[in-house]
Amino acid sequence: MDNDTLNQQKQVTIYRYDKLSSPIYNYAIKICFLGFVSYKIYQKIPHFLRWRKYYGHLSEIKSAEAKDAISNKIVYCQGSLNFDSSKQIKDLLFGVISQQNLGLYRKVEIYRTLAQQKKQDWQNVNYIDEKMIPKEAQELKSQVLTNSEVYIKDFILSNNLLQIVAQCFSKQVSLDKDNIIKYFETIKQQQKRLDTNSENEQQIKNENLTLGQMEQKLSNQIYQNHPFKISEESQRFIQVYGDSIYIVKTLKELSEGDIKISYYDINKVSNLTILGLKNYNTISDFQVPEYAKTNEIVEIQYSEDNKFHLKLGQIGFAFKGNLSEEDILEEFKFAIKKYTFPDIVIVLLLAYLYSLITDQFFGFKCSLTEEEMKKVAKQMVEKINDTRINVNNRERNKFLINFSALILTIIHLQTSLNFAQRIYIVPSTILLLSGAAYISIEIKKVIEFSKILDQEIRQQKQELQQKLQNDSQNQKQ
Repeated sequence: MDNDTLNQQKQVTIYRYDKLSSPIYNYAIKICFLGFVSYKIYQKIPHFLRWRKYYGHLSEIKSAEAKDAISNKIVYCQGSLNFDSSKQIKDLLFGVISQQNLGLYRKVEIYRTLAQQKKQDWQNVNYIDEKMIPKEAQELKSQVLTNSEVYIKDFILSNNLLQIVAQCFSKQVSLDKDNIIKYFETIKQQQKRLDTNSENEQQIKNENLTLGQMEQKLSNQIYQNHPFKISEESQRFIQVYGDSIYIVKTLKELSEGDIKISYYDINKVSNLTILGLKNYNTISDFQVPEYAKTNEIVEIQYSEDNKFHLKLGQIGFAFKGNLSEEDILEEFKFAIKKYTFPDIVIVLLLAYLYSLITDQFFGFKCSLTEEEMKKVAKQMVEKINDTRINVNNRERNKFLINFSALILTIIHLQTSLNFAQRIYIVPSTILLLSGAAYISIEIKKVIEFSKILDQEIRQQKQELQQKLQNDSQNQKQ
């Protein structure tokens, strides 16, 4: 191959290291990504605020047996549950009998639209406003049925805490449809006999009753408020399916206001750590005051296959084994992990995005004239040899870039925090709009600079290309 052919094949190659090629495209990607990260942070900020409220009450937990563990403070107590298991536990509404006689948990749920999840699902009746409860379940509550007080060490556990224990450590009771229906028919027949005997009916109204009359009065009260009786009057359907009792509007599909009743036997657990509010010799659940009026429900993931719900701000938990104060905090934090500080990865990603943006914004003085921009562009374009041009990054102050990225990240997080708390809305909005305006101005400036840089690159390339052609012609001569 002769020299003429070699010179014809030579081309000037551009190697860019400046990150300013296609500035509009690059900025569009970065700003869209920044918007996505901002949205995720805004979603997580309320969870951080909630955990901070929780932690304010959990930071100084003590053992319930400690001398300085006073009333109305969050405490923990460890040991096994003490029941009177000698007597049979039976729910007089539906005739369901406990198999272990430790505690029978009756869970009543309403099918309704959950505002937070924007979906329809079953929700514990205890966490629903009374106005939203169907009349068939007005007298029904989720509760643990026992034959005596339940103790751990010398402390009585409230029924709300027992329900939490039941949700963590229990087994669902199998229900027999025929027995459930037959039990209600028995109650109905007893009521009919009472209705035909006016003398007995008058006796039931008296205060001085015999044991038999007391049982009759109780039977009358159970029947009058029984969900099945009210369902018959309101023409709802009653089904026993999958070990649960259903009271539904239609048999075709679930609808708003349908009722589900299930039963669970509390398992015997040798060692438990109970977290709750101490009130003399009683331990109960505690409601964080700031969330007392909310109806939002927190889904707790106790284990891989065990989920249950608590009202937002409700502190009360049962852990298996004997845990220290630090372990309790970690376990509780893990259980409500949706309400912890925003993922560190997201925060670091936000700072990184700002560092990319400020790398271009603060790489040169904001007051550069067109002539100064041309001078900077000349410094960036470097001829390596006759066929290669490197476009290097501008000289920039790394400290200024990193410091600016840190400040912008802090301002971004603070404005998100303000919006989540509904405070300082006006100044936060002004700050964000000012930032958006500033970014727009800087993007325009960077685009102008990139055009000047492209002109410098083309000029340098043309000069080298012309030199190659001249060399080629000289060789021909």
